[in-house]
Amino acid sequence: MRIGPCTLALAVAGLLAISGPAATAQPYSQQRYDDQIDVGDFYDSLEPYGDWVEMRDYGWGWSPRVERNWRPYTRGQWYLTNDGWFWDSDEPFGWATFHYGRWVNDRYYGWLWIPGTEWAPAWVSWRHGNGYTGWAPLPPRAVWQSRIGFSIGGFEIDAFIGSRDYAFVPDRSFVDRGVYRRVLPSSQNVTIINVTNNITRYSQDGYRVVNRGVDVESVERAVGRRVPRARTVELDRADGRRQSRADEVQIYRPEVQARNDDQRPRQGRSLVAGETPSPRLVERRRVREQELRQLGSEARVTAREVAERAPRNEKARAAQAEQKRIDQQQRQQDQALQQGQRSRQREQDQQDRDDAQQQRQTTQEEQRATRQKQQQEAQQAVERQRAEQAQGREEAAAARAEQQKQNQEAQQQQQQRQQDKAQQAEQQRQGQAEARQQRQAAQEEQRATRQKQQQEARQAAERQRAEQAQGREEAAAARAEQQEQKQEAQQQQQQRQQEKAQQQAEGQAEARQQRQAAQQEQSAARANQKAEAQAAAEQQRAEKVKGREQATAAREQQQAEQQAARQEKGKGKGKGKNKGKPEPTPTPESR
Repeated sequence: MRIGPCTLALAVAGLLAISGPAATAQPYSQQRYDDQIDVGDFYDSLEPYGDWVEMRDYGWGWSPRVERNWRPYTRGQWYLTNDGWFWDSDEPFGWATFHYGRWVNDRYYGWLWIPGTEWAPAWVSWRHGNGYTGWAPLPPRAVWQSRIGFSIGGFEIDAFIGSRDYAFVPDRSFVDRGVYRRVLPSSQNVTIINVTNNITRYSQDGYRVVNRGVDVESVERAVGRRVPRARTVELDRADGRRQSRADEVQIYRPEVQARNDDQRPRQGRSLVAGETPSPRLVERRRVREQELRQLGSEARVTAREVAERAPRNEKARAAQAEQKRIDQQQRQQDQALQQGQRSRQREQDQQDRDDAQQQRQTTQEEQRATRQKQQQEAQQAVERQRAEQAQGREEAAAARAEQQKQNQEAQQQQQQRQQDKAQQAEQQRQGQAEARQQRQAAQEEQRATRQKQQQEARQAAERQRAEQAQGREEAAAARAEQQEQKQEAQQQQQQRQQEKAQQQAEGQAEARQQRQAAQQEQSAARANQKAEAQAAAEQQRAEKVKGREQATAAREQQQAEQQAARQEKGKGKGKGKNKGKPEPTPTPESR
């Protein structure tokens, strides 16, 4: 790998300290966890939040359902932990897509996540300088190998990252919770890349990948306070309950197994096989093509090309020299840490050799003691033999037989203890295998239960919508009928008012009589209106009851028809099975 301001540093195995003051959190275990999943679990877990599509260059990739101009590693907050800079995402899919695998900004379909098996606090490329801090997702070509580091074929990391893929913020806003609100427009990236340098650095501590990147002291100087350190707390599942605290971050970090080549997402679309992508991806491609026409050649410019085309003014040269000095100091620090690690390894090896030597000495002493004991026993046996010869050959023979029997019993007991230990170890291994199988079965049952609940909820919602539509139709019919009755009553009232006006013109006496008659008629009309309204309401209720009865009868009839159809189908199958067999001879009882 070439040495330069934009070079991604190789990982150094066994480094124990992160840049700046050490984190106060207690590191979690460096051993692998019992929780194991495979890439197929990614397919199921991420399907509700995006679309899977198979590309010729990357294989299966996942496209999130997000708003326009969305970028990875922007909805959340950066934390300083015992693993270095950790990205705490606010998005439900962040536990997987920001800690495993890689991101690629495809020309036509935008950001796609490519699954991976190695966990890290964040897989990003860092840039820093002149008051700006920026990061971009690592591309698929940045392959991490345990205890070796990144393998990019000798190229610099910025040669595979687009200039618009970086998210830049002022240094003072780097650790803000709403950092996405502080991200500068991507149109300014070209200018900022010219005054910043690549500071990407990863290392490995046991089984843990450590993301070093930005210097902690420079961040603290920019924000004017000490950056808080957070400890990591393990969760037992991805959808586990998360509690927000300033001094800890909660993570789900299972061990991921490589996928089977035959596995594919259930709803995935393979462009390699000629399948049509989802309508959302088709629309995204249309929008991306419009953006590409507007940007022209600028859309394909990488961060490395921007740095090479930039004018080398005094400020840029000074920044580059300062960065080289920092890189040199960092390399010296890394070399010192490596030397310290090597010296500790030599001390450990020496200690192992001393322990082995001491163990050998102890073994030799035990062997000498055993030989002395055997010699004493041999002498005692000789003495007993002499005594036996004096007492008689028969007693000596019996004593030897008894001694041999005791020796055989002791050997049998020792063999039995060894067999018991082997059986216990085998039972323990079987118990661990059964526990893993039970966890896998429980996960499968949970997925099946969630799918069944979703299907039942959809069916209930469809039935509810159908009932609501039927109720709305009945209510509309009732309102229309009531409106017609009101119009008829108004017409009758207008007719009566006209008749009364004509009667008043005939004379005062007749008018008085007519007023009295009109009052009587009004009373009768009101009584009639009340009666008619009551009759209309009763008729509406009767019609509603009749409509419900008809709907119930229709459903019952439909169920009866379906049952009859099933019976007919069953009879048809029975006839098909009995076809070709002679019919039974009727008995007198059957006749």
